[in-house]
Amino acid sequence: MSCRRLIKIGYSTFKIHKINNVWYKKRLFCIFDKDLPYKLTIEYYKPYIAFRYNVVFKMPLLVTEDYEYYSFKIDTEETCKKIINKIKKFN
Repeated sequence: MSCRRLIKIGYSTFKIHKINNVWYKKRLFCIFDKDLPYKLTIEYYKPYIAFRYNVVFKMPLLVTEDYEYYSFKIDTEETCKKIINKIKKFN
């Protein structure tokens, strides 16, 4: 079943069916880690509740956030494409 598919990137593990979007790009500033020139970003569905304060009405608001973004530094473009293809295969 696809709901039990997991993907491990770095030290993080994700359920593939909860990944909404994934993309990569070449990093512009690689001062300290030049051996990792690509950035892979995952938009992950993980609902959580946040409290915000409304200044106009002077009362707290309950806000639900749906997505979290995770970024990873990757060494090659082929590795990025391989991870994206694996996610799209099971998603």
